[in-house]
Amino acid sequence: MPLQLQTNATNALRSVKSYFKDFGISLTDAEDTFMYVLDITLEELLLGNHQLTNSNKRKIQEIVARRIKGEPTAYIIGQKFFWNHFFKVTKDTLIPRPETEILVAAVLEKIRKNKSSKKIKVLDLGTGSGCILISILKALKKDSYEVSGIGIDISSGAIDVAKYNAGNLDLSDDEIKFLCCDWNDLLKYIQNEKFDIIVGNPPYIPSNDISKLEVGVKDFEPHTALDGSDDGLECYRQIISVLSGMDIIHSIIAFEFGIGQSNAIISIMSGIGDFKVINDFANIQRIIISK
Repeated sequence: MPLQLQTNATNALRSVKSYFKDFGISLTDAEDTFMYVLDITLEELLLGNHQLTNSNKRKIQEIVARRIKGEPTAYIIGQKFFWNHFFKVTKDTLIPRPETEILVAAVLEKIRKNKSSKKIKVLDLGTGSGCILISILKALKKDSYEVSGIGIDISSGAIDVAKYNAGNLDLSDDEIKFLCCDWNDLLKYIQNEKFDIIVGNPPYIPSNDISKLEVGVKDFEPHTALDGSDDGLECYRQIISVLSGMDIIHSIIAFEFGIGQSNAIISIMSGIGDFKVINDFANIQRIIISK
C-alpha cells in the first residue's frame, strides 16, 4: 500500500520526511521530490501554502516507492539542487552533495578576499555534472567578475550533462568550455594557460571499499567517478603531477577528499605549496585549499 498523503503540501512533506527517516534516507530527498513534482523552489516549498493534486500525490508516491528500494532520488527525477540551482544528473555523473558546497563556499570566500582582478579563470578537474565549476562561475558573474572556465572529464556522458547544465544556467560558450580527456593528457590541451582557481572532486574511495558503500551509491553511481585505486589517493598523485607542469604560483587550489585521508592528502599536496583543511557539516575533514 503506497504512503498516504494529505492534500496540504506542508503536511505531506512532513509525512514523507518521517517515512524516509525510518529508512535512513536523507530528509533532503523528500524536499527534492516535492520541489520536482510541484516545480517550485525550496523557499517556495517551505514558506508557501501549496496543495497537492491527485496527480501530484501519485508522482510523489511513485518516487518514494523507488527511493526506499535504494534508487537515488536524483536519478529518479533527473536533477539535484546544488548551490541555489537545479543540475541535471544521470548515471554518467555523481550526485552533487552538500559537502561539495563547502568547497564552492571556501573558494568564493578566498577569491573575494584575495583577488584584486575582476577577471577570473577556473579549471575543474573531473567536472561530472559541472556543478562545482558552474556554481563558481555563476556566483562570481553575479558579483560582476568577468569569468571563464574549463571543465574536464574522462566520461563523454558526463561532459554532455555538464554542457547541458551550463547552457541551461545561462553560461555562454565564451564563458565555459568542456574537454573530454584524462587529466594526465590535460597539458596537451591547455598549453600555457593560467588559472586563478583550480578545483575538483576526484575519485577517492579505495577500490576494496566500493562494495561496502550504501546501495544507492554502489549500485547506481558511476564507479569511474568513485574508485580512487588501492588507497583512494592515486588521482591526487596524478593531479599533482599535472599541476607541477603548470604555472600555479597565484592559483587558488581546492579539492574534496575522503574520510581519514587528510594527512595523506596534505603530504601529497605539500609538493606544490601550503594548504589548510576544512571540515564538513559533520565536523569531518573534507576539503583541502591552498593558503
